[in-house]
Amino acid sequence: MKRYEIVPEIATADMCFRAFGKNLEEAFANSGYALFDIIANAGQIKPKVAEEIRVESEDLQALLFDFLSELLYLNDTKRLLFSEFDVKIEKPKSEKEKYKLTAKARGQVMDGVELRNQVKAITYHLMEIKEEKELWIIQVILDL
Repeated sequence: MKRYEIVPEIATADMCFRAFGKNLEEAFANSGYALFDIIANAGQIKPKVAEEIRVESEDLQALLFDFLSELLYLNDTKRLLFSEFDVKIEKPKSEKEKYKLTAKARGQVMDGVELRNQVKAITYHLMEIKEEKELWIIQVILDL
């Protein structure tokens, strides 16, 4: 199974990807991988450092947005690139609770890695999270 694909017909000035997973956590992890493979060649990113990520959101789209935005924040502020992700998602047990995501992202500082694109922001535009035939599919448009 491929991790993700670029979808050029969805966005021309921005970049759209679809990430895939056997479960929701794998699809979120592959979304993180797609983000950093668009920023740089993720195959060159070595797992030298790790960052813990924790986000809580009211729904799955907000959770995805917050997760990817946190990764982009770490890229902007600490100059980190990531290529490996362990993601755990906890669904709300009641209407008063939120979705919770904890992740460990592993990668390295940007130095020595060829950069491809500068991602300015994650967008909600045409964002999708769906399950089809036991495959989770996530679609995200990145503002370049």
